[in-house]
Amino acid sequence: MSVMKENNSIIDEQEQHEPNSQYHPAFCDAMTLILDHDTVSYTYEREYNLNSMPNRIDLLVIKNKDDEESSYGLGKLFRRYNLFEYKSPGQSLGDNEYHTAMAYAHLYCGYGKDVKYEDITISFVRDGKPYKLMSQLEEQGFTISEVEAGIYHVRKTGHIDMQIVVTRSVCDQQYIWLKALSDKITKQDVKKMSDYAIVEHEPQRRIMIEAVLNFVLQLNRDKKWIKEDMNFMGALRDLFKEEFEERDNKIAELNEKLQSKDEQLQSKNREIEELKRQLREQMNKIAVL
Repeated sequence: MSVMKENNSIIDEQEQHEPNSQYHPAFCDAMTLILDHDTVSYTYEREYNLNSMPNRIDLLVIKNKDDEESSYGLGKLFRRYNLFEYKSPGQSLGDNEYHTAMAYAHLYCGYGKDVKYEDITISFVRDGKPYKLMSQLEEQGFTISEVEAGIYHVRKTGHIDMQIVVTRSVCDQQYIWLKALSDKITKQDVKKMSDYAIVEHEPQRRIMIEAVLNFVLQLNRDKKWIKEDMNFMGALRDLFKEEFEERDNKIAELNEKLQSKDEQLQSKNREIEELKRQLREQMNKIAVL
């Protein structure tokens, strides 16, 4: 459902609850939009179920070819299987979350086919820098190095390689979609995203861009500039005019098919009722004889 409407209503008033539960789909879209431009090709598994219990990896990114080298600082650490633990603004990233991610990594090795411990990495993604966790890891013998603005590699001999991605600090140009997942977005930030969207023509990626933009606008629905700047919001809607029209056409097509099916069903029901009537007449004639 789009949060941008034509009748001078920008935010869908039905979505008044806190959207924390919606962060993960937006995060997966943002990561896909970023890594799709990498020199490495990936397969994405969203909310990957580890077993029948509710143990779920937020995002699993699998390198399709081991010998490919990423052009992104975020992807430099990657090995074959890369587990992401995403924390939305306001959620903690501490010792408990670290141990949970480690448990998921062990479970993935246990349930995966031919998955080796050394073929796994863990990425923690959070809006702010988790100072306490990083200090604890250093005390435990981990080496932490900032390889790119906001991206910290965390290593220790005999341990799974990890990284901490601080979305508030990463580069706008490469990671705009991650930085956008915040309730502190500005009009300039949305303008940057719309500029990227203008030059994107692949339909599936445009759908993901629209989904991220919609989610970000929903997060920031109380911002004064969103409520007042109808011209800007109209321009955003025009940006995705084709997607809206295509979606409306698909919905109209589906409704037409459903209506046709309903009419066919009604016709069949009438035929059945007529056959029942004829059968009753025949039975009555037989009974008289």
